[in-house]
Amino acid sequence: MGRRLPCHSVSNWYTTSSTEVSYESCRIGTVETVPVRAFVSYSHQDERFLRGLESHLAILKRQGLLELWHDRKISPGRDLHNEIDQNLERCRVVLLLVSPDFIASDYCYGREMERAMSMHKDGRASVVPIVVRPVDWTAAPFAKLRLLPKDGRPITSWKNRDEAYLDIARGIRTGIENIGSQPTGNVGRAASAHTVEAYQGSVVQVGGSGSRLLTKTAWLLTEHGCICLPGSYGGMRSVGG
Repeated sequence: MGRRLPCHSVSNWYTTSSTEVSYESCRIGTVETVPVRAFVSYSHQDERFLRGLESHLAILKRQGLLELWHDRKISPGRDLHNEIDQNLERCRVVLLLVSPDFIASDYCYGREMERAMSMHKDGRASVVPIVVRPVDWTAAPFAKLRLLPKDGRPITSWKNRDEAYLDIARGIRTGIENIGSQPTGNVGRAASAHTVEAYQGSVVQVGGSGSRLLTKTAWLLTEHGCICLPGSYGGMRSVGG
């Protein structure tokens, strides 16, 4: 049985538990789409495939359904490893661009992929392997997952590569819609009071078609596992978790 918490943007209350968050009698003002954050793990030898993927996922970005992140987005002067680690932890989807160079990379395979698989196992993120060049991936930890393009056929083996990217884009869209239709995992990182205040009001849409409509505060609760409100310890009070 979930606990009932007051929400300033609703005329009633919403109920929260570890598995479900719903809302009652919301006064729906604006409806916004929260993009699913996706982290791309790839070898720099395969950057051309990253660019092709970005082009074919542009429609998801324009719809506000997907926010793609990769290491080329790191600003000069920032700590490379910290930026990668932090953005990987924040993502809901991890796209692995699988190739001989990806498998051979200690950083891609031994650090990013292993961390991503741990998050996948914990239910914190979904890992999507994308085979860009032929390589023996059958013994890899991600071999049990559904690979893209169809049947794990490498992008380079398609006569028309746009068709390969189209198959990938459709698969990712389906995955995003599935994420939006299911309760989010407990990330275990509290949102700040400032963030909660910024997200109060209106209603947020998580994912694409078939997705949930939640109050923004309810969405923060499911994303972070708990929210911090003005109160006790250190001037903050945790709710949920």
